[in-house]
Amino acid sequence: SSLNNNNTEVCDDGNDDDDDACVGCQRAFCGDGFTQADLVDCADPPEYPCKPAGYTPIMVRTASPLHPTVHGFYNEAENKILIYNLFDLTETLVAEIDVRNQVCNQPSPDLQVSAVLGGESAGSTSFNTPDSSRFGVENGGNPLRILQAQFTSLSLFESSNLPSQPNEICAVFALNVGLRNNATVRLTGLGGSSEPSNAALPLDHDDAAVPDVASWVQGDGVLEITTAGQVDADTPVSFCFTILNPTANQAAQTVSVSCDGCTFDPSVAVLPTTASTRVLRIAVAAADCPGQGAFGGDCSLTGCQGVISGRVCVCPEGRFGVTCSIQPVVIQELVVPRTTVRAGAPAVVKSSAGAGVSIPSGATTSDIVVSAKGYQVNDLTFSSSQEELKAVAPVLDMKPDGYRFAQPVALSLPVNVTALDAEQSGGRDVSMAFLNSTTGLWEFVSGTVNRTTGTITVLTYHFSLWSAMSVPAAVPPPPPP
Repeated sequence: SSLNNNNTEVCDDGNDDDDDACVGCQRAFCGDGFTQADLVDCADPPEYPCKPAGYTPIMVRTASPLHPTVHGFYNEAENKILIYNLFDLTETLVAEIDVRNQVCNQPSPDLQVSAVLGGESAGSTSFNTPDSSRFGVENGGNPLRILQAQFTSLSLFESSNLPSQPNEICAVFALNVGLRNNATVRLTGLGGSSEPSNAALPLDHDDAAVPDVASWVQGDGVLEITTAGQVDADTPVSFCFTILNPTANQAAQTVSVSCDGCTFDPSVAVLPTTASTRVLRIAVAAADCPGQGAFGGDCSLTGCQGVISGRVCVCPEGRFGVTCSIQPVVIQELVVPRTTVRAGAPAVVKSSAGAGVSIPSGATTSDIVVSAKGYQVNDLTFSSSQEELKAVAPVLDMKPDGYRFAQPVALSLPVNVTALDAEQSGGRDVSMAFLNSTTGLWEFVSGTVNRTTGTITVLTYHFSLWSAMSVPAAVPPPPPP
């Protein structure tokens, strides 16, 4: 454009070309009688004014009374939307653009907005940049973030793998969207249980969104709950229920979670069954001793009050000893309240007396429900190969039993330090030990005693029955002659 000497120029690109964005020192517009070199479809009157090559026309609605509709174009290959029109330099453009969302989940892309005024770039700013205000564009609040409603996790943990025994199963799940009140959440695949159908099966929970009862259908192996409140997205929901195990051995059952009427978007009211886990595996070895009800390493024992698996009398929860005949009292100060720990998150879950566990970051690979009971087991009996053992602390039953941590966790148990000193003064060594339910033997792990807190702590990758045990100190070999 040539210089306009009337002081009315809107743009000045320093040339006399009339095929660019600045014509006669005014911004070019469709129908001005000139054709821009990089645009097509600029016949007068055009079907689509000034459509750039490679772009598809789209409609853009604005809040401007002068320009309620402006011309927009979309280039799918470059992921760009262009808006053409004449705007006053002081005008605020509020544009509404219809686009088709992605099919799959995606995070919000880094959307940029820029302006070209009279052939000169006015720079750009990001929709996603915090505190961005260039061109009046505020932080965009996740524009074009695509979120398909779905379950993101499901974990199930059980208390028993013995046939016909009560089995407390704890479930924890989460969704990537908010969960509505009165939604129906369904666990499917709990097959083989001998628990009769019950329209009001009790639920144990501390979650306000979880009801106190669930519907249980034995033949279908389905548990349904109707939520009692709303739940935020990505917030775990946990509850426990007790059903009877199958009467005979069976493979672990694959359990899935689904939901009806659970989201605020009716188009996705029925969520897909995408999360699953396995429970209700019953695998008791055939009795390995010839006599009826005989067990033990030499098959000399009888009177098992649990379940004989191979040559071991396996005790149900809350029973102890070689024959499972000991039913001790629960120590309330050693009860660890049920706590949901998120996958990968650190947590300290302990009782009022310090019994429990410290979980470091990265130790859990899934959401888990942690709990524990402490038992005062007097005169704990042992197998013939471990008759020299002596329990010098309560027995702590940590749940979930059998869960394998990705990193060691610190398990702590209160002890009587004076009693430990007496054991050592009497020629006995003290260590932590856990019960191997397969062999029926206690296995030792070195622990650290904190005399200030009166606790003994051990690093472990799993939960089980734990206690502090004393054994006769090893006698050193005589010195060489």
